Order: sequence, then C-alpha cells, then structure tokens
Amino acid sequence: MTSRVSPAAAFMAAMLALWSAAGSEARAQEAVVSAPASTTAQPETSVRPYSSLRQRRARPQRPVATAPTARPAPIVATTPPPATPPTPGITPLPRPELEAFVDGVVQRAMTRDHIAGVTLSVVQNGQVVLKKGYGFANLGQRKRVDPDRTLFRVASISKTFTWITLMNEIEAGRMRLDGPVNLYLPEPLQVKDQGKKTQVRLRDLMTHTAGFEDRALGQLFERDPNRVRPLTDYLRQERPRRVREPGLMPSYSNYGAALAGAAVSNVTGKPFEQLVSEEIILPAGMTRTTFREARPWRDDLPAPMAETLAADLSDAFSWTPMGWKTQPREFMGQVAPAASASSTAGDMARYMT
Repeated sequence: MTSRVSPAAAFMAAMLALWSAAGSEARAQEAVVSAPASTTAQPETSVRPYSSLRQRRARPQRPVATAPTARPAPIVATTPPPATPPTPGITPLPRPELEAFVDGVVQRAMTRDHIAGVTLSVVQNGQVVLKKGYGFANLGQRKRVDPDRTLFRVASISKTFTWITLMNEIEAGRMRLDGPVNLYLPEPLQVKDQGKKTQVRLRDLMTHTAGFEDRALGQLFERDPNRVRPLTDYLRQERPRRVREPGLMPSYSNYGAALAGAAVSNVTGKPFEQLVSEEIILPAGMTRTTFREARPWRDDLPAPMAETLAADLSDAFSWTPMGWKTQPREFMGQVAPAASASSTAGDMARYMT
C-alpha cells in the first residue's frame, strides 16, 4: 500500500504552532570630520591727518568677498565584521559510545524518578542507530520492556498524525489551510463567535492560536471506560470559551487538535481511527501502532484495541513507600486526535524515518 504522506505534509505536521524568525544587522558608525572655518586677513585701517587737531573716525571697511571653500567629504569609519569562527566538525558517536551514554542517562532518571520502564529509539540520517528497552512493562509477570513489542502511550505525539491527515486533504484540494474550520464541520460542532470578530481557521488549530482556553481537569482523562464519550459528543459538550481573537497568541489546545480531527473525519466521511490507520500507520508498516484503546466493546465508540496489541500494552505505575504500585489506565479516546495513540519504539523509529 502506498503512503499518502508527502514530504510537505510531514514538514507542516511537525512544524506546529508557531513560526518565529530572528536576525541582526551590523550598522557602520559615521564620524564626520569638518574642515576649520576659513579666515580672511583684514587690511590695516589708516587715519588721514587733518590740519586741525580733530581726526575723522575711520570708516568701517566693507567685507571682503572670499571664494567659497569646498567642504571636505565625510570620512566614514567602518568596523570590519568579526571573523566567523570555523564550524567544528560533527562526528557521530560510535554505536557502543552512544549506547553507553544513553544507558547512563536513562538509568539515572529511572533511579531518581522511580520509573518502572522506559523504551526509546534514536534515528540519524534516516537510519535507526539505537533501539532499546529498560525495566518492566508488567510487574506482576515481571515482563521486561521490549522496544519492538511493548506499547506505550505517546500522548501528544498523536497530534502530529492528525496534522498529516489534515495536510493530505489540503494538498488534495478538499480543504484550505486558511479556510474557516466551520466550513468542514457539521453545524453542532461549529465554533461559535462568542463576540469575536474573526473566524477560527485550520491554520489556527494547527498552530495552537485559535484563542481557546485550555483545561484538562475533570474532562480530558477518564479512569472508567464507561465514561468515555464519542469524539463528537465531547466536542459539543466541552466547548471552550474563546478568550482572544485567533492568530494572536499561541495557547496549547487539546480541544483544537481534537476539533481538527473531527473536521478531517467529516470531510473524508471516515471515522478518525480508521482514517489515520489507512493513510499513515499501515502504509508506514507500523503494525504495532494504534489510536484505539484497550477497553470493552461499546456500540457508540470506535472498536477497541486489538487483543494482540492490548496484551503488550505497558501498565501504569506509581511509586509508594512500599515500592511501585500498578495504577488503572487512563482513557483518552474522547479526544483521540489529540492524545490516544499507543506505539512501540520500533514503530516510532519507522515514523521518524
């Protein structure tokens, strides 16, 4: 199956929120040296004698016309630009040295922060140079983390998948980056103006500049799978306040990413979980990545995670004075486009390459 993810789409997806540019310009300082004012010698005044003792006062001499003196051209003092230091060569670490460095960083963090399990992959120039698992995915069974089998929640990396699906539709001409998001949403999910003058665009959702408030407590995560709502219900019931005009200031928004997922799902006519699987996950060969969650079947929700994947999903843990304690999983399917993906280190390496 051929992937529909173009380089431009992947570039735009990874380049979220916000663009910035910085620069500096060296300016020359001018020191202007002027010639001294010209002077003209005045002739001596002679007093003509009279026969009487009285003498006539000497008349003041008329000014003597002088030729104008050319003003010398300004002398500009310039400061030569500082010499650019040579760029040091970047030599990749040999694999054993890289692995030793990463081992030290991870093991110190696991000890300091009481982390039960870690998985990671390192990619350079399109090649996987390190892939490794540490600790345990399940304490009861003493199941160790396997970088190619153990699934972890990848949280907001989910948003980059959503941006790629959105860019695919934009490049196909079915959506416009600067088009109002309301053009692509059913009426119940459309963004109300709430006194604001400007409509929210797809670009604003992708750059987190829609002007929404963002909140998580009490409605973003669910511990009880029976309380998970369909995406459309969540978006309609948890509509945030618009606190500023769009495009002015970045403010992270899980709601905005979920709304973007609903928009692309509405345009394609496919449930989001199916769409992202068909357009990104399967074409990339990411056989152990999914936006579905390990929960019981419900008719009003997307199908749950496949049992073969759920069996390798890492448990959640918390640290207590008695040691690690397994915690119930949190469910985020109601904001799936923003946060519900699970994957392995091996699959994420494929995603990066």
